[in-house]
Amino acid sequence: MLSDISEWATEFTLAIMMWNGAEMTGKRILIKMMGGGSASTAIVADMGNRSLNEGLETYAREQTDAVLRGHIAHFSKGFMTLLGYRNLYVHGLIGVAGPGLKAPVGKATGHIMQIKGGGRLRSMNRQIETAEIVEFKTNATDLFQYGVAIINYMGDELLTLPSMSDIIPPSLDKPIWPNPLQNAPSYHQV
Repeated sequence: MLSDISEWATEFTLAIMMWNGAEMTGKRILIKMMGGGSASTAIVADMGNRSLNEGLETYAREQTDAVLRGHIAHFSKGFMTLLGYRNLYVHGLIGVAGPGLKAPVGKATGHIMQIKGGGRLRSMNRQIETAEIVEFKTNATDLFQYGVAIINYMGDELLTLPSMSDIIPPSLDKPIWPNPLQNAPSYHQV
């Protein structure tokens, strides 16, 4: 039981690390597009993910280099798609259960629970199996690799651990992004 939960938790941790790397590459791309230096770094450092993505989209439209414009637009699409999954996992996860702890036999699962208002009470209550976390980790790794390759194309060097390029080899091959997250909340009468 504990090994199933440990595997789930390890995959979750690795997935979030890959997302953090992808997020940092998005910031480095925008900093480079803004001219680099401490002023642009200070501005981008405090941006939330949605503002960061809007900045990437805005600067991408202004690019005269059609190749770079296409790569940044594709990165942006992947970033926003994966952000939906990341937010669900990070903000909705309330626990992990293994076999014998109200989880399917032989599997550890994460339990997602969210409630939202917005003029209409909505709730979500679902299970996340290890395979879904592994898929997110793979997509986040692809986004990270792609972002590093874009930074390299722009003539910048990403500051990473010396062995990071061995772990995350950059590639300008456009990844195929998953479909946007389709949460199916239950609606309640108030």
